Amino acid sequence: MPQRQEITSGAPWEERVGYTRAVRVGDHIAVSGTTAVDREGRIVGRDDAYAQVLYCFEIIAAALEEASASLGDGMLVEVEADAILGGRGDQ
Repeated sequence: MPQRQEITSGAPWEERVGYTRAVRVGDHIAVSGTTAVDREGRIVGRDDAYAQVLYCFEIIAAALEEASASLGDGMLVEVEADAILGGRGDQ
């Protein structure tokens, strides 16, 4: 069985709520849900969706690099559309 590598971001809530930023098993890497919140719990890019997305990709890129991968290695991205619609899930 391939070795499991867990990548943490150092955020205090990882241990508290029981998740890991990313997990690599063999050639597969799964990155957990990522939000624009820094390690101190502050929102990055408040009211600026573009800045928030850039920050999220910085977090993801750092996790991938620690797992010996990069954004250029291919990935699937899912976006929570409810947040884009201003919290109106009926759109």
